[in-house]
Amino acid sequence: MRITDQNIKDLDLHIESLNHDLEGMRYSNEALVERNYDLRQELDSLNRHQRLLAEQNNELQRELDGFIETDEIVKRNLDRKDKVQQIR
Repeated sequence: MRITDQNIKDLDLHIESLNHDLEGMRYSNEALVERNYDLRQELDSLNRHQRLLAEQNNELQRELDGFIETDEIVKRNLDRKDKVQQIR
């Protein structure tokens, strides 16, 4: 098989084109890796915020449950006072 100067030039151009494509892919990959890192940071931040909101929600629910229990006790006491007054 005989390789001519034209074949070598064609191969060199093809290699140069492939190198150019490869460089573009590297640049694109680097940008995607950076974007992925940023998105992971944002996801971590959102997860921390979600946990904080869930904790606050639980605290508020416990407080609300306490208010409801106190309200029920007050209602029972008032009902007893009404009954005592009705009996008198």
